Amino acid sequence: MCHLIWSHALANEEVLVRPQALYILGYVRRLQQRFVEAQQFCEEALASAETNQDPWSRAYALRTLAEVFRDWGKLDEAHTALEQARTAFATLGLTIPG
Repeated sequence: MCHLIWSHALANEEVLVRPQALYILGYVRRLQQRFVEAQQFCEEALASAETNQDPWSRAYALRTLAEVFRDWGKLDEAHTALEQARTAFATLGLTIPG
């Protein structure tokens, strides 16, 4: 059900929630072990967050991408994305939420 709500947000081009919708869809695809799609959604979320100048969404998209790579067994890529996420969250004065 959750993925339907976020898919609706994307279909209606809600610009401000687009990055969040994309990384949440990436999260859902990760749980479904559909890693190629999960990676694509996360990368789209990153691009959208950068376009919107949204550092919060960028940080969460990086964290989600790191989780995708970890679960997919791509540990080098997971480490790189996790370090980028840590930096992004630190810039916001936060640590990565668990």
